[in-house]
Amino acid sequence: MTRREVVELKNFVDSLGENIEGSLEYKFFIIKLRKALEEEVEGYREALKDYPTVTEETAEFERKKNEILLKYAKKDENGNPVLHTLANGTQIPLFADQESEQKAIEEINKLTEEYKEALETRENNIKMQNEFLEKDADIELQKIAIEKRYLPDDIDFKFLEMLIEYDLIKE
Repeated sequence: MTRREVVELKNFVDSLGENIEGSLEYKFFIIKLRKALEEEVEGYREALKDYPTVTEETAEFERKKNEILLKYAKKDENGNPVLHTLANGTQIPLFADQESEQKAIEEINKLTEEYKEALETRENNIKMQNEFLEKDADIELQKIAIEKRYLPDDIDFKFLEMLIEYDLIKE
């Protein structure tokens, strides 16, 4: 299991909430799993604190870039920017015309040059974080026995898949 998968599993276990239904053994398993994952992920946070992806400089860059985009965006009848939603859910403003688009690109290129060092540092930090998260995790997680029917019949399907994938079920 990679460190990234540990983080994904932790996030999923956290999403289960506090009102867990099932046997005492299942609840005990979830509590132990949640605690072990939280301790592991906290160690990751500590290890990665020297590689921030957001700094004051990069936040300022993003704010200024958005101001440029909105300045040259096509506006609706109320003066609000017309936004286009990409497949990943990100919204971007549509430009009023080709000239506006060209001006925005020129200003963003100038801004990017101004923040070049901060942006390069951010890219390097993202690379370092990804390399860290792709390494194998050094964590021993408790397993739950399936033959004793400790798992509830109505267990979340995605969670069951994760338990199987990460070999957390004793057969």
